[in-house]
Amino acid sequence: MVKRVLLVVAVLVVAYLIVFSIWKYQGNETLSTVNNVISMSTINHTWKM
Repeated sequence: MVKRVLLVVAVLVVAYLIVFSIWKYQGNETLSTVNNVISMSTINHTWKM
């Protein structure tokens, strides 16, 4: 139960960061891609914990 809540929170935070970075850099694809990679690693890391 707790794990599911934490996962939802993590996903929301990651989604917010991606949207924010896209808004901030407005179409800078390199930064968006880097952010996506970082976010994926973060989710995988969180999931393994």
